[in-house]
Amino acid sequence: MIITKTEPFTKYQKLIVESLAMDLKRVALGLYRGSNIMADRFKEEALKRSQELEIKTRVII
Repeated sequence: MIITKTEPFTKYQKLIVESLAMDLKRVALGLYRGSNIMADRFKEEALKRSQELEIKTRVII
């Protein structure tokens, strides 16, 4: 994911990035603990958040 926007993040975008970080942390913890179901659930959440962030940061030309 490449962020092309040069303006600072809005509060909403910052919230998305923080949530994405937590989801990825939960994926890592789930894999470490051997809980693939948990890891898969949070992986799907992380993918949704990354798509949401990509939509919010896309530069319209």
